[in-house]
Amino acid sequence: TPQWIRDANLLLDQMPEKERSVIRCALNGEVVKAEVFDAAEMVFYKRHLCRLDPWPQRLLDSFAKGNKQLYQAMWGRSEFVCTGTLQNYDRFPDLHNLKMPVLLTCGRYDEARPETMAAAMAKIPGALMHVFEHSSHCPNLEEPDSYYSVMDAFARGLYHSSP
Repeated sequence: TPQWIRDANLLLDQMPEKERSVIRCALNGEVVKAEVFDAAEMVFYKRHLCRLDPWPQRLLDSFAKGNKQLYQAMWGRSEFVCTGTLQNYDRFPDLHNLKMPVLLTCGRYDEARPETMAAAMAKIPGALMHVFEHSSHCPNLEEPDSYYSVMDAFARGLYHSSP
């Protein structure tokens, strides 16, 4: 959670001023209309969650049918601050204990930043990593052929290097 918050805020700092300002105001406790905040947050999502336009129906369905109450209880209102039960959750110090094959994946434009994923990989003995160069957080939707090829190679024990 602490690393996710750092990454989200780093990416927020790179957003256009209008949306960045709206989100920062809301995070600082200022009253911002929900639809204005949601529109600003959508700019973030279109950069770092899914870069396809339009979004695939599967992703739209996950937003529409997801349990928002549960998400907010566990995480909170937005990507940028955790106020839920996960706010102090940090497993980075325990990654060295993983003893199974691990493949970390992310997109080049992912909210789970490649730099953070590389830091996690460095802590896991024998871990591998793949960055999908044309994706954000949903490479399975953004680059499905490449994504499933990498997953298949890893499952067969044939994936041995990172790009």
